[in-house]
Amino acid sequence: PHWLNADQINRLAAVMSQVAAKLGNLFTRFFGRKFEVSPTAVSQHYANDLPRLVEANRVHCISFGPEERVACGFLVIASQTTADWATLLLGDTESAGGADRPLSSLEESLLSDLVAGVLDTFLASLRPHETLKSSGRLSKGQPAIHFELTEEICRIVFQVKEADKDNPSDIAFLLSCSRLAALVGKTPAPAFRTTPQESSKILMEHLQQMPVTVTARLATATVGF
Repeated sequence: PHWLNADQINRLAAVMSQVAAKLGNLFTRFFGRKFEVSPTAVSQHYANDLPRLVEANRVHCISFGPEERVACGFLVIASQTTADWATLLLGDTESAGGADRPLSSLEESLLSDLVAGVLDTFLASLRPHETLKSSGRLSKGQPAIHFELTEEICRIVFQVKEADKDNPSDIAFLLSCSRLAALVGKTPAPAFRTTPQESSKILMEHLQQMPVTVTARLATATVGF
């Protein structure tokens, strides 16, 4: 899809660079050591491409959307990354166990605070055009968001790593492109609506342009119905 043009993608990338700087400060504060965050990708997809973009059995996600309305996007973090961060938040340097290891209540609490801060920092960049909030909690697998299969969605990826170390992790935000319209200066196309009378007129004009045999068959089928 090309819902966002090149200029609009550049505008979005500029905003995400500012978000990355704030996220770097957030991770540094939580972990007590210098972290660097940089935006690495902004891409557009149709919603039916989600199974390829998100490995549901290997990620943790948290959804977001307008208050008291259905979610319109979600944050994705690899399950291994959540386990590593939980360990690091306790001050340990080596992760104890794999991606599926159970977290202690303290680890879950610390991790939830960090992820909430990450999500709030991203969503703040969409205001005042869009007021979105977390609509769930961090959990294993892709959240059940009902995108239309042909709906355009945007995937924004950030790389997170500790300074002077080669251990990068990715976090990604996926949301409906329409939620970015005001932010990038795109005017949404007005909804095309017709009255019943206009619809009838359009239909009759199409019928008049059809071959006689097809029109006759259509009329016969209509009468039979």
